[in-house]
Amino acid sequence: MQGVPPRGRPQRVDRLRPQATGSGDSGGPGSEAGAGGGSGSDVDAEPLTLGAGVLSRMRQLRALDEYRQLMEEVAELELRQQQQPGSSGGRGGGGSSADSSSSGGSGGTSTASCSELLLRGALLIARHRHPELDEAEVRGVLDDMARKASALLPAEAERRYPLRVVAAINRVMYVDYGFRGNQEDYYSADNSCINKVVERRVGIPITLSLVYMEVGRRLGLTLRGVNLPGHFMMQPVRMDAAGAAGAAGAAGPESGPATGPAAPADAVAADGDGGGDAEGPLEVLIDAFKGGEVCYPAEAEERLSELLGAPVRIDPQLLKESRPLPPRTFLLRMLSNLRSVYLSTQQVDSLLTVVKFMRATLTGGGEATAPPPPAAAAAAAAASAAAAAAPRDAASLAALARDEGLCYFALKRYPEAVEALREYLVADPSLVSPEEAQTVAAVLEEARRRMRINRPDRD
Repeated sequence: MQGVPPRGRPQRVDRLRPQATGSGDSGGPGSEAGAGGGSGSDVDAEPLTLGAGVLSRMRQLRALDEYRQLMEEVAELELRQQQQPGSSGGRGGGGSSADSSSSGGSGGTSTASCSELLLRGALLIARHRHPELDEAEVRGVLDDMARKASALLPAEAERRYPLRVVAAINRVMYVDYGFRGNQEDYYSADNSCINKVVERRVGIPITLSLVYMEVGRRLGLTLRGVNLPGHFMMQPVRMDAAGAAGAAGAAGPESGPATGPAAPADAVAADGDGGGDAEGPLEVLIDAFKGGEVCYPAEAEERLSELLGAPVRIDPQLLKESRPLPPRTFLLRMLSNLRSVYLSTQQVDSLLTVVKFMRATLTGGGEATAPPPPAAAAAAAAASAAAAAAPRDAASLAALARDEGLCYFALKRYPEAVEALREYLVADPSLVSPEEAQTVAAVLEEARRRMRINRPDRD
């Protein structure tokens, strides 16, 4: 069931024509306008409406506006996390680079807030391609999966160890529902659209991880995203008693063995015997793309080294971190995947939309990249984090302004191309190469020339 709306250049306003609702051509046999029996007044005429393509485009634009509002919420959440005692500030702006580490506040409220923001963000991103998607349907499938997994678990909260919950999720997600990694069409844009992933049961590591994390959240299990080079994985975090008890209450009357990819035996022992920290991450990783396989960091390093053709080492400190991956880091990685797909397939209109989503992600929904000043207690940590993130974010924003301008140029939207390309050229010279700036300046001049040529004749 595809339902992918037609994509192409946005229709010009002067070409939009209202069309009558109902079947058949207006004015044809049997219509009020052509039957001759009507009064001919405007009141009796068929109501006029914009075409379906225009309405679809309006929904896409509305999704981008809502996404900008969501990024404002993300910025507020990051600010609260920076103000928490003991917070290291983190990378508030996030980034899609492979070496991004997790950050944000600790605690159940912060983790739950981040997880929900991720799902909302992913649904809004998917609307750029599927503006008619049914959000309630996506959430309903996730709810059903969680209920089925809960029925496989003990009713007692204290017996719901993280890896036992992982086994239940694996059984439901990969056996009962048939989710799998899309090896056959890995670079399809629909692999990055959460509604199509849930509908078709196939996806790429980051979107399958989001499904997995959302089911885990409904069961009281926190799963941290781990932003590794070339691959996205998850790390389970030990549940607190309140979270596990709340999840246990959702269990249905059915019960049965929870089977799935086996975890390392000593990891299971450490998980289930109460040893180690009462709370905190387990030093194992989960690969949602490979059926929820649980592995040690050394195994993940071998897998990534083979995938990338170069040695990969995972920082041990990364796996001791209990704070969630920043929402902006997660969403930027999703958007970067879409950007690569549209760039390689030359889908310029879709590429332009994704670039706008990326700019909104980096700027926190507004024009400024810096959040409001935090409380004095967290000022030093926040300032340090902002200083570390600012150069990267400024460079990324400059590159996105360039990409946006080039997309506008390709779409022959020259005034907008001029504005975006000028923004790139006035950026800090240290952020752009001289050769690239020269090329962009040439495109800018060509856009201005075409504007003069295309200027409508005056009477």
